[in-house]
Amino acid sequence: MKADAGEIELETTGLRYSSTSSQRYRIVEGDPLSACVEYRADFTFARDDWQVRTESLLVVTCDATQFRLDGRIAAYEGTEVVCERTWEEHIPRVAY
Repeated sequence: MKADAGEIELETTGLRYSSTSSQRYRIVEGDPLSACVEYRADFTFARDDWQVRTESLLVVTCDATQFRLDGRIAAYEGTEVVCERTWEEHIPRVAY
C-alpha cells in the first residue's frame, strides 16, 4: 500500500511540504513466524533555496519468543545527511 500526499504550498510563507509513505506485508503460507511488516515514510519541506527531508523505515518481524523492531531514520539538508539513527528493539512475547 502506497500513499503520496503530493506537494502543498503555504502561500503566506512560501513553504512547500510533501510526503510519501508505503506499507508492505509479507507472510509465507503455513508459517506465521515468517510475518513481516515494513513501513516507510518520507517528508520534505522546502522554501526558496533550501530543502530538508527525513526518510524513515520500520521493519517488524517475530520468532517464537519475541517481536523484533528494526528502525532507521535519516535527516537531510539538501543532499547531505545531517543526522542518522538506527535501532533494534526486542520485545518478549507474553501469553496471558
